[in-house]
Amino acid sequence: MAAVRKLVHELVVYRIPFTVGNRELRQYFTQFGPVMSCKIHFNKTTGFHTDFGWVTFVNKDSVTKVLNQEHHTLDGYKITIHLNDRREKAPIRSEDDV
Repeated sequence: MAAVRKLVHELVVYRIPFTVGNRELRQYFTQFGPVMSCKIHFNKTTGFHTDFGWVTFVNKDSVTKVLNQEHHTLDGYKITIHLNDRREKAPIRSEDDV
């Protein structure tokens, strides 16, 4: 049986100011719809974030709203947003699981 893949409503956010954390990033994107998860990438050596992260929404409409807005600003800095075009692989079920 082939693995079922479901669409993930995720954006990649670049140029996140160092003054912004996960809480502030989530707070900003909540205006567009319910946020499932929000994660800023951190450098394990320095402990500082590396200015990019991911925001996952519950539904596609929220992603559309974000992408339709021309400019996004966090803490006075313009951020760049791209659609993360990936699909999440669901667990593979064997014939024995059915």
